[in-house]
Amino acid sequence: HAVCNMKDPEELKNEVNTVEDLENVAVEIDEPDGAFSGSYVMYGRQEVTANGRELTVDGSPSAGDVTLPVTRLGAQFNVVINFDPISEADEFEIGSVTVCNVPKGSYLIERNVPADNNDKNQLLLPQDMGDWVYNADKAAMGSRYFDNAGQPYRLTLEERAVDFTPAHEGKAKSYAVSQFSLFENRRGKVDENAEGVWPSNEFPSSYRQVFKGGFVEGAPNAGNEYAALMPKLISGYASYLKIEGFYNRASLGNVDGQPVIPEQKYEVVYYVYLGTDNYCDFNVNRNYKYTYTITVKTADEVDTRLETDLLDGLAVIVPDDVLDSHPCAVRTLVSSAGEWEMEVVDPDRTPWLELSVSEVYRPNKMGNSGETPDGKDFGTAGYYLEGPAGMQNVYVHVDEFIPDVNDPAQNDPDYMREGTIRYRLAGGKGTTKEFKVRQYAAQMVVLHIGYDVHTMKEVNDTFYVERILEKKNMSWGFAHYWSFITDDLIASGQWDGLSNTRKLFQVATEGDKWGVESAYKRPDGSDETDFLNYVRDHEAYANEKLGDVALGYVLGKNRDRNGDGTITSDEIMWYMPAVKELQHLREVLDAGHVVFGNTTDYFHSSTPSSSDMAGVTPGYAYYVKMKDGKSGVAWRTRPYNVIACRRRNNEWKGAQAGAGSGNVTVSPDWNDGEEAIMPKW
Repeated sequence: HAVCNMKDPEELKNEVNTVEDLENVAVEIDEPDGAFSGSYVMYGRQEVTANGRELTVDGSPSAGDVTLPVTRLGAQFNVVINFDPISEADEFEIGSVTVCNVPKGSYLIERNVPADNNDKNQLLLPQDMGDWVYNADKAAMGSRYFDNAGQPYRLTLEERAVDFTPAHEGKAKSYAVSQFSLFENRRGKVDENAEGVWPSNEFPSSYRQVFKGGFVEGAPNAGNEYAALMPKLISGYASYLKIEGFYNRASLGNVDGQPVIPEQKYEVVYYVYLGTDNYCDFNVNRNYKYTYTITVKTADEVDTRLETDLLDGLAVIVPDDVLDSHPCAVRTLVSSAGEWEMEVVDPDRTPWLELSVSEVYRPNKMGNSGETPDGKDFGTAGYYLEGPAGMQNVYVHVDEFIPDVNDPAQNDPDYMREGTIRYRLAGGKGTTKEFKVRQYAAQMVVLHIGYDVHTMKEVNDTFYVERILEKKNMSWGFAHYWSFITDDLIASGQWDGLSNTRKLFQVATEGDKWGVESAYKRPDGSDETDFLNYVRDHEAYANEKLGDVALGYVLGKNRDRNGDGTITSDEIMWYMPAVKELQHLREVLDAGHVVFGNTTDYFHSSTPSSSDMAGVTPGYAYYVKMKDGKSGVAWRTRPYNVIACRRRNNEWKGAQAGAGSGNVTVSPDWNDGEEAIMPKW
């Protein structure tokens, strides 16, 4: 046995007389940075057999010299913090970086004592109880860590040259964090492949690493919207970094000289849990060197990456959920050691797939630079994309999927189309990889009303309905608001949801005749002409959060096809159904022709009811209880569900999956080697 760099080796020699004595030796420290105080404590052993003058090491004859390999008790951490804002004018200043849950000691000899896994669902892989800090009594175990409040392990920062290609020049920064060391703290690992680990439909699998702390009992970021949905499998003593600072989010957009989103300042705290990987492992192992690159992207988003995680220098994390039938944008995360390129495979067969660096769709049309009127570059969509080293959000834009069916009985709720995206390092370096994008088809519904008492005519119309409710429990909106248009819709808006939605959009953005103001105004009191961007940015006006208003939710399912930066009335295709359409939808459900979520809940219709001119109540709107198809009126602030529909005969169908033909030129087969050249549009 060999022990190196102990503070008092003579005391150790006096204490240890047997191997059992040595196995019980622990190294304890008085300060959080004591795991490395100039030289690491190290330990090693080698089995040696003496037979007369001849030595045998591990069963092989030795010339007489015996080498004992030793390993460090501590783990070393090297951290770089980058600020690479999505918005070029944002600013971020770090106030402090501290290490939390620092072990006070470690056994000299590593102990491997796997815990009995009593987790019935097998969500947690066996953790190790052999660490010096471990104790079955949680209070006793807590005493074996440094108090983060009383003795914070504060790290120093040094601003360094930016060695990554920033998304926007000017505000990017990079900091080298002082190197630090910890004793082993093996608090467990979550089985990422076990059923029940990730919230199935609500969790963005592309950002699992961001919400790593959601597995930890009593984690400081437990208020995260997804943390409550995740099983608490890890004890509260996993080690993590706490990054505190101030974030200044610059104003966004410009309408009539006024910012769409005003400047906002935040006091922010980011938590980065340490471990062998950055999404489900919470084990700090002895004699390991960990290198983290932490990138702050926005006020509420931080990405962590281990350099060793990159496969072939390029990794792309993609959600695996099937998308709904309306236009969607899939956010993927690219992490690359060098320049990269990505393209849609066979775009002539899948013209409904496009790529861009913006969640907001910008069509690539002649004369369009991709910039908004105030000069902000949101990026146009196309079939090919290339980018720099570092991390980058890439959005896959998917157009609506209207199937070629002529009868609701032909609906197949599981029918979907599939497209392929492939990517690689620029210049054909490394391995070419690909991922699939899948989308459900819309479901046909035929509405027939023999005689409508309001319009005094027969109604015979066909529309489509989505399958997935991306958001639930929203207010109807337009609280305490009256207009001539909404008053007329009480009678005339019983069955035409598309017309209702467009008229509600009109009064939301323009108001009504005879001086009735728009329902939603900017803080300066002027009319809002870009209602959709307000909705997407979740700004609150008139005590309502527009992202939670039914109309705004449905508008977000439409696409800005002319590229002017907003949704206009004629671009509203997906709409909130009228009360008669919702009632008929219940009948189609009973017939088994359509499928969608929460079919026993209450759903808002786009048909308003009376407004309270006195302002005593927020006004009323019609709803339908899907369980039995009965309708009624309720306050506009009641939180009900919303489903989106699409009228037939004004759709753009496009090519279906695996069908169609065209002459869009694409690159040759990438499997042919280094000579493959990707097209650039």
